[in-house]
Amino acid sequence: MLTPEPPSGRRVPTLKSLRWFVPGPVLLVLILGWGPQTPGSSGVKDREAVFHLGERMYREGLLPSGEPMTGLVREDVPVEGSAFACTSCHLQGGLGSVEGGVVTPPTNAEKLYRPWYRYHPTLVGDERKELPEQIRDTLRRPAYTDADLVRAITEGRDPTGRILNDVMPRYALGSADATVLVEYLKRLAATPSPGVTPTALKFATILTDEVSAEDRGDFLEVLKYRVSIHNRQGVDRDSRGYRSLAAREGALAYRDWSLSVWELKGPASGWSAQLEAYYRKEPVFAIVSGLSYRPWEPIHAFCESRQIPCILPLTDLPETSGTGWYTLYFSKGPFQEGEAAAAYLADLDVDPDRPILQIVADSRAAKALAAGFDSSWADHGHGAVQSLHLRRGQRPDPVRLRKLIKGKGDPILLLWTGPETYPMLEKLTRHPKAMVFMATSLLGPKLWDLPQEARDRTWLTYPFRLFRPPASMKAPEGITPVALAQVSLVAGDTHLRIRSRAFAVMKSLSEAVTRMERNFYRDTLLDAFGMMMDDQETDYERLSFGPGQRFASKGCYVVRMPRGQLHGFLKQSGWVIH
Repeated sequence: MLTPEPPSGRRVPTLKSLRWFVPGPVLLVLILGWGPQTPGSSGVKDREAVFHLGERMYREGLLPSGEPMTGLVREDVPVEGSAFACTSCHLQGGLGSVEGGVVTPPTNAEKLYRPWYRYHPTLVGDERKELPEQIRDTLRRPAYTDADLVRAITEGRDPTGRILNDVMPRYALGSADATVLVEYLKRLAATPSPGVTPTALKFATILTDEVSAEDRGDFLEVLKYRVSIHNRQGVDRDSRGYRSLAAREGALAYRDWSLSVWELKGPASGWSAQLEAYYRKEPVFAIVSGLSYRPWEPIHAFCESRQIPCILPLTDLPETSGTGWYTLYFSKGPFQEGEAAAAYLADLDVDPDRPILQIVADSRAAKALAAGFDSSWADHGHGAVQSLHLRRGQRPDPVRLRKLIKGKGDPILLLWTGPETYPMLEKLTRHPKAMVFMATSLLGPKLWDLPQEARDRTWLTYPFRLFRPPASMKAPEGITPVALAQVSLVAGDTHLRIRSRAFAVMKSLSEAVTRMERNFYRDTLLDAFGMMMDDQETDYERLSFGPGQRFASKGCYVVRMPRGQLHGFLKQSGWVIH
């Protein structure tokens, strides 16, 4: 956590009523100049107010007055902090980054306020005594003081007087505003977050009670196995494998992992209270994945309020509003498939008079598809399409559809339903220019039952990786060898891929924790995910985060199915990115 958590999980007041009317220097005197405070006095809240003002400077580039910070890059290029905030390069937890060949050093307190050694910089204090004398005390720079840090921020010089990279803004800050920012940096990642002990990292995962026993077993088996693999790595830290200096340095950052299972029962309205009870009993460093068939939003809200990272839950119904920092998702789920269908149609430059009808089943996933399509369609400059929302168990009536569809040319149907509508596809796709879109996420294992006569006129959204078939495979009837190279062989499981995605969670978690070195701070974990390279070994075509991104897979394919019994696809689009 950035600060000790109030009992409610909400941040303490930040003197909003003052900061808009009192100049920065006067505000700082009012807050910091009241002298020593007794425990429980208002001074504690006042110091927290300064911290949050500094936090806003660091994250948003806004002064305590609310005005944007200003500065210069490359000596003479003016910039505003609101567009060039510290987090843009140094990241939210102060981890630092590397981009375009520019190395941005850490800005967290643990790194700034101690010497930065050229060799084995993770070793500190007495740990360095075992290093060879000739490299033991070779510095890149000494520890920062408060005055050094102000000079770095305003003049672009480190404690030795060395000039920093000229892409680092030289901010025009008065002494009071600079002090506010320094007070924040002195506490940024200065102490480990809850759920961290000298020997262990405590994690939890979340399961809701509608999850089937089979899916639950597959999910937990992978997570617990990967935790056991990690913990076995630390058993022999005194063995020959840890005699090298580099290995021992890494071992100092090692922590065993523990994994608790938080089970949520009953309606989602009661989940928040259950999560609070679990957290009070055992604070954890992060939520590792989770599995639910229901919307993740209540869990998302809990993690945001408590500032707990939630790493890649297995859900098809993530929170897609774009709000929040602490939850990382695989993708937007069906919402993203709807976006892909809209982008594909927009690229086809469809006749604006050609009717488009969206048929939406009464399910959360179908409604998410429709919402994704509507959002992306509007982003491409188009007006709303006509929509028909079905009742639970209702199937679309072809006679009624013909009455609803008015316009020139054959209609385009967005059929966000399950396989129960297969029987009507023959009539809907009879015309040469007919187009029907369906989503593989709604069709499940019955995807391969798509009627043969409808396959030439049915387009499918497919959010996973495509694989080329073996070169020796004979092309299905009507498909040229060139087209065959675009046929993907898939296992047929378009439902939740429990084991493979759980494995991807634990693999990425291991990599991110390694990147943290010894900075066991929640925002640093999220920054580490933001710095990870693309993972090419997952269910998704590309799985990666950038700084501030919350969805790792950002694309989807549009495909068709060849006639015949081949379980594969004909790729109709590239990886449509959103």
